[in-house]
This record gives sequence, structure tokens and C-alpha cells, in this order.
Amino acid sequence: MDVLEQTYFKREFYYNKKLVERFIYIIQNSEGKRAAAFKNLVFKMMKDIVIKNVNNYLNLLSATSIAQLPERDEVISDCYIIFDKCVDGYKVNNGYNFYFYFNKKH
Repeated sequence: MDVLEQTYFKREFYYNKKLVERFIYIIQNSEGKRAAAFKNLVFKMMKDIVIKNVNNYLNLLSATSIAQLPERDEVISDCYIIFDKCVDGYKVNNGYNFYFYFNKKH
């Protein structure tokens, strides 16, 4: 486990569909520190899917002839960029589940 992963995901925040819907609404309709705090919390709720996808990605790359694999922290940072775009494009209150939306886009 790398530094970013240890510090960012050291505490468990369990996914709650209704809370995430509410938080994404707040993120999409506010700015600054408030939006950033909710965005960080929702990303922490996505820990399981982020770690699973990081592991899968690195395992797939290890089977190739790539000279140097990216660091886990770098891949997690890339996941956050994808997450950020998913939050921006997600339509709240349409009966969707952000967890599955993020996993599909991820």
C-alpha cells in the first residue's frame, strides 16, 4: 500500500446510495471548500471499487512488456480524475446508482 492509499483510505466510509445522491447534488450546486469536502467524502466511499480497479489495472499491465509499471498512487490519482468527471456528468434523482455509474465509466 502506497502513501496516498494509506492516508486517503485509512478510514472506512461505507457507501450509502441515498447519501451519495444528496452529496453529489450538493457538489454540483456549490463551490469551494464545501464542494471539495463532499467530493472527498464520496471518493472515500468509493474505496472498494477504486482499489479493485487499481489492482486489476496493475495486474493486467504486469502481464505486458511495459518497462515500468505506474505507481499505485499515480493510478489512484487517475481514478480521482475519472471520478471528478463522473460527478460532473452524473444526473441526480433519476433513479441511478452512482456506484455502478462510476464503475462503468472507470
